[in-house]
Amino acid sequence: MLSPSSLWYVEPTAPGADASAESRIPPGRRGYRVGRTAAASFLARVVALIATLVSVPVVLNAVGTEEFGLWTTVTSGVALLNLADLGIGNSLLNAIARTRARSTELTVARLVSSATIIFVSVALLLAVVLTVVTLGVNWASILRVSQASAAREAVPTILVVGFAMMVSLPLGVTSTVQLAMQEGYRTQAWTIAGQIAALAALLIAARSNASLAVLAACLVFVPVIAQIGNSIRVFGFEHTALRPRFSMFEWSVARVLLSGGLLFLFLQVSWVLAFASDNLIIDRILGPRSVTEYAVPYRAFTAVATLAVLPMLALWPAYTDAFARHDYDWLHRTFVRTLVAMSALGVTLGVLALVFARPILHAWVGNDTHFSNALLWGFALWLPTYCAGNALAVYFNALDIVRFQVITVGAMVVANVVLSIVLVHAWGVSGAIYGSLISYAALVIVPSAWYLPRQLRSLRASPGPTRAQASEDTSSQTSSTLLP
Repeated sequence: MLSPSSLWYVEPTAPGADASAESRIPPGRRGYRVGRTAAASFLARVVALIATLVSVPVVLNAVGTEEFGLWTTVTSGVALLNLADLGIGNSLLNAIARTRARSTELTVARLVSSATIIFVSVALLLAVVLTVVTLGVNWASILRVSQASAAREAVPTILVVGFAMMVSLPLGVTSTVQLAMQEGYRTQAWTIAGQIAALAALLIAARSNASLAVLAACLVFVPVIAQIGNSIRVFGFEHTALRPRFSMFEWSVARVLLSGGLLFLFLQVSWVLAFASDNLIIDRILGPRSVTEYAVPYRAFTAVATLAVLPMLALWPAYTDAFARHDYDWLHRTFVRTLVAMSALGVTLGVLALVFARPILHAWVGNDTHFSNALLWGFALWLPTYCAGNALAVYFNALDIVRFQVITVGAMVVANVVLSIVLVHAWGVSGAIYGSLISYAALVIVPSAWYLPRQLRSLRASPGPTRAQASEDTSSQTSSTLLP
C-alpha cells in the first residue's frame, strides 16, 4: 500500500521474478558510471560554454543593448515556467534510483508513464494560459522598453521561449530515466548535438539579420529537437518496456510523485525567486540597460561555476543507490571528499576570476559595457559559495533530506529579495549579487555546516542491512527522521 507522504514507490519483486536489469549491475561499477557521466557532462558543458561565449556577443551585436536586455529579462521571467515540473522530476529521479535495485521493471514503467502524462497535461494547460495572457498584456510597457523594434519583439519572443519550455517539459522524463539508471552520458551526447545545431542555426540567422524572436527560436527550439531524438531512441529502442503508455498510468503512483515533488517544488520556487529575480529587480529599479551590465558577468560566472559542479549531477543517483544498498562507507567517503574538493575548486576559481575576469569580459563583449570592481568582487566571492552549496544540496536531495532545506532556503529567499532591493538602490547593479551572496551564506551554508556533522554521525552509526531491512516498511518517514 502506498503512503501519500512517500517520496518513492516500491513494488516488491515477486518470488522467482527477475528484478530490473539495473539491479543486477554490481555496486562496484557505481564509481565507473559516475565518472563516465561526469566526463560526458563536462564535455557537454564545454560545448554549452563555447556556445554561450559565441551567442552572447552575436545576439548583442545583432539586436543592440536594449533588445538584448529584453531577451535576458524574458528568459529570466519565463524561467518561472520551469516550476510547472511541480518537483516531479527530482521525485522521479529518487524513485527510480531507489526502486531499480529492489523492484520489477513494471514499477519503473508505471513511474515513467504517470510522470509523462502529468507533464503533458500541464504543458497543454500552460500553452493555453500563456497564449491568452501574452496576447492580452502590453509587455512593452511592463518590460520598460523604449525602442519601437524592441516593443515589437516583446510578444513573439515571450511566446517562442515559453512554448519551447513547455514542449521540453514532458521530454525531460527521458533524461531523468537515463540519469537515474546512471546512463546520463547518453543524455549528454544528445545535449551536445543540440547545442552545436543551435549555435549553427543562430549564426545563420544572425547573418541574415533575423529578428530577436527568430534568434531566440534558434537558441531554445533546436535543442528541443535533440531532446525528441533522444526520447525516440530511449523509449523506441533501448528501454521499450518503459515507453509511456496511458494503460500504465496510475493515480496512486501520480499522487506519490506529486506529494514527493511538493518539497522539491518549494526549493525550485525559492531558487527562482532568489536568483532569477535579480534581473527583474535591476530592470524595475535601474532599467533594461543596467540588466546587460549585470547579465553579462552573471552568464560568464554561471557558466564557469556550472562547469565546476558537473560531477554533482552524476553523483545524485549514485548517492541514492548507495543509500538504498546500505553502502554507507562509500557514501560517507565519497561525500566528504567531494565537499572538500568542490570547496577548494571554488576558492581557486574565485582567485582566478579576480585576476582575469575584466579582460576576459571585455574581450568577450567589447569595451562599451562597464563592469565595476564591486560587481566582479561579488561574483568572485560567489564562486566558492556556489560550489560548496551545490555539493551539500545534491547530497541532501539524494538522501531525501529536503525539509531541512525547505526551512533554510525559505528564509534565504525572503532575505535575498529584500537585500537585493535595498542594495540595488544603495549600490547600483552590484547590490544584486551581494544580496544573493550574503543571504545564501548566512541562511543556507552556515545552518548546513551545523547540521551536516549530526547527519554524518547518524549515518556512521547505522547498523547496516539488518536494521535497514527491518525498517523498510516505514521508509516513507525517511525525510522526517533525518531532520534535527
